[in-house]
Order: sequence, then structure tokens, then C-alpha cells
Amino acid sequence: MLREVLVRCAAAGRLRVDPDLAAQTIMPANVGVALSLVTQPNTALQLAALLRGRPSVLGGPETALLVHWLDTLATPGGSPVGTPPGG
Repeated sequence: MLREVLVRCAAAGRLRVDPDLAAQTIMPANVGVALSLVTQPNTALQLAALLRGRPSVLGGPETALLVHWLDTLATPGGSPVGTPPGG
């Protein structure tokens, strides 16, 4: 899925490197961010708070889902805070 997005970005002239190389660079960064959020709940809460203030960063539904996931990660026992997306 990531590679498909990067191929479209390259076709639109928005990527300066080969899509495969970009994917190889992006994936480890994503893993690092995910591990950081899982191991440092305060970071997840801070990111969720930032996204709540800027819903246009990803688009409404995407931001709501990400905030829900971040709240779930930041809450002991994994119980989400607040209302689930669309609820």
C-alpha cells in the first residue's frame, strides 16, 4: 500500500527518489514512531491533543481514527478515552 502511494507521488512529480527507496526509508521511521507511542503514553496523548486542534492535518475521519488509536495507546489497559470515531 505504501509503495502504491509513493508510485503515485513519483508520477505526480512529488517524489525526489525512487519509490522503493522512499518506502525503505519511511517504513523504519514508522516502526520507530509506533514503538515510541506504545512505550511512551504521554507522547501519544500530546500527539492526540495536537491533532484535535488541527483536524485538517489528515482530514476529518482520518484524524478522528488516529486520535482514537492514540487515546487507546495512551490509556492503561488500552481502554479508549472519550467516544470512538463515528460514535
